[in-house]
Amino acid sequence: MFEHPTRPTDFVGALYRLDPDLTCHRMVDGVGSSNGLAFSPDGATMYFADSQGGFVWAWDFDAATGAIDRRRPFIDFRDSGGCADGATVDAEGCDGTTLPETGKLCR
Repeated sequence: MFEHPTRPTDFVGALYRLDPDLTCHRMVDGVGSSNGLAFSPDGATMYFADSQGGFVWAWDFDAATGAIDRRRPFIDFRDSGGCADGATVDAEGCDGTTLPETGKLCR
């Protein structure tokens, strides 16, 4: 997580995948604060929140290989003043994240 009180966020983080053979793969670059990873009930979609980036992103997810594809915005918080903090998917398949700056839970 990038924290420096006098500088704007540097998006220097990344999201990695660790395989069963312990090899590590860099999957996503340009992350400010990795904060929330969840999967759809059918395992076909991966959700990832970058608290500093203003989005929860969605990707197609291949559970057999761990590959992700087709990155797209899932939730855009930039106009709300919030930032995604944590993630879960409920039994109905709805994504849930908290917005600590606004005191809200987003479903």
